[in-house]
This record gives sequence, C-alpha cells and structure tokens, in this order.
Amino acid sequence: MHEPTETTSVVGWIEATCAQYPDHVAVTGIGDTLTFGELWNRASQLARELREMGVRAESLVGIWAEQSSDLLVGIVGILAAGGAYVPLDPSYPESRLAHVASDAGLELIVAPARHAAEAAHLGAVRVVTTPASSDPAAAPVPLDVAERDAAYVIYTSGSTGTPKGVVVEHRSLLHLLRWMVAAFDPHPGERMLGTASPAFDASVPNLFVPLVTAGTYVALDVATTWDPYALAGAIERFGPRTLQTSPTMLRMLCETDWKGDPDLEVWVGGERTAPSVIRYIVPRVRALYNFYGPTEATVSATFARLFEADADSPVGHAPEHIRLLLLDHAGKPAPEGEPGELYLAGASLARGYQN
Repeated sequence: MHEPTETTSVVGWIEATCAQYPDHVAVTGIGDTLTFGELWNRASQLARELREMGVRAESLVGIWAEQSSDLLVGIVGILAAGGAYVPLDPSYPESRLAHVASDAGLELIVAPARHAAEAAHLGAVRVVTTPASSDPAAAPVPLDVAERDAAYVIYTSGSTGTPKGVVVEHRSLLHLLRWMVAAFDPHPGERMLGTASPAFDASVPNLFVPLVTAGTYVALDVATTWDPYALAGAIERFGPRTLQTSPTMLRMLCETDWKGDPDLEVWVGGERTAPSVIRYIVPRVRALYNFYGPTEATVSATFARLFEADADSPVGHAPEHIRLLLLDHAGKPAPEGEPGELYLAGASLARGYQN
C-alpha cells in the first residue's frame, strides 16, 4: 500500500486506504470485526458529531478504551474531526487517569457505550459514545488536517517525576510510518498484534501500520496481553505476520517452552533483551527486531535485527529522518571510543510537552 500523493496527515493516508480496500478486514479480535469501509463509516459518523461539538485542529479529545474495535473507531474519528487523541486506559489507576484528564484539559472523552459511566467520572464536560453500527446513509466527513497539527498526546510514565504529555504532530507520525512501511514492507491482509496499552507509545505502530497498509489490527483483551500462555494461543489462533511486545513478555514466552512460529516477525523495545531470550527466540521466528526510542522522538529512533550471536540487544542504527549525536559533558562530539550521552535530532521529534 503506497502513501497517497501529497499526504499532509496520517488520517488522510488512512482515508485513502479505506477507499482502496473497503472490503479488507481492518480490525478483529475484541469487539466487532470491521472492514475498512465499515471502520471509516463509523469513524466519519463520530468525526461529524465531534465537529458539531466544536472539535477542530489542536482540540484534545480523550479516548477511553482498551484494545478493541472501539479504540480504532475512536482514534480515527478524533483524527478525522481534526483533533488529537489522548489515550485513557481503563486499567490504569484512577489517580493517573484523573491527572491526565486534568493536565490535558479534556472537555470531551470518546468511549464505548458500556464504559460511558466510568469515563464520566473523570469530570469531562461530555462523554461521546462510539457508533455501535455503520450507517450506509452517513456522508463522509471532509478532512481538514495539516501536517503541523497535533495527532496525539501520550503521557510519560512519570518515573522521573510527574507524568508529562508529549505532543506529537502528524508530520512526525508520518515520518515514523513511512520508515516502517519502507523498512518492513507490510502487505494488505497481513495481521499484526501487540501487547502494549493504548496509553503507551509502543501501541502507535501496532495501531497505525495496519491502518495505512490495509493490514488487520488484532485487538487483544488485557488478560491475554499479560499472560504468556494466552498470548501463545492468540498467535496460533490469528497467525499474525508481526507481534509487537516487550522483552519481559518474550522472556515469559521462553519460560512456557513456546515452540515459536517460522512466519512470525517479532518487534521488541522499551527495555534490554537478555542474551538467553535472544538465543531462544531467534531460531523460532522469521526475524527478531529491537527498537529504541523515547516517546519524545515518536516511538522509535533506531532499530536492529537481532541474531543468536548478539550478547545483548544493540539499539542499531537510525533511519534517514533521525540523527544520532554522541556528545560529552560539554555538549561536544565525544571522541571515538569514549562514552557520551545520546542526543536525538531530526523530523521525528515531538513538538514538546503539553502545558
């Protein structure tokens, strides 16, 4: 699936994919199984309602959902309205959700009808429910989204202080997706599943790569994302081309004596992968890739294919749109062979922090 000419937004690319592959399955697993045509229809209905409520460029709209078809409808609908989505994972502590809603100044939260009452507890002015069915008579919403508009705001873990909202623009997300599509050549109909919460930036490739390439996003329930035996069962059931997960979950899969899948490509990141895990996984899958990058650099800034001989998980190299700088304490380039601090530069950098 090639990116449409003169794309200025991720949602414009998604719209083109939905138009070209309306009968391909966009999402399956938890919630309704939707084709791309049905997904765009429901998202357009939501976008129209959000616009009537005043959502425009730079409007931050909460999305209250775990992995599900409702999550995809909500995110695409918010983007189509011109807003930026702020993920709120219902499994997170209430204090964390309240901080995000307050700091982002959320006045609207999109949620499935079954979760509307929970979402309303966060004090948003209004909770908007995702459409439960497709309306054949619904007119598509005209897009008005620019590449410098915010696409999403994801909050950091808070491990170094109060969680901060990282504002990522469409242009940065486009750079990430262009790189991943060129590097990994995903094809229409291929399935992708992941274990990351929607409130964690590792979910972004898992959600958007299938959306722009006519692949299928496999939504998993929370229990499956935490249970290696259940995850192994999901891999066997859905036969994905790609699994995006953490080194911790890979280690747990090793401990279950998982037999692997020779057609599966595994993407990991966010922490170190132990040499024993690398040695176990590599011969059991098609390929194992390690990604590195902070939320502030739009998910991933480097990647490396791992092999059994790797004693650790190297971060690899950066794609063309990212520059890596190794600087000393004075901010000068570190001499070859000397330790330094890694700086990232280039088009993938986020706009900054909310507030």
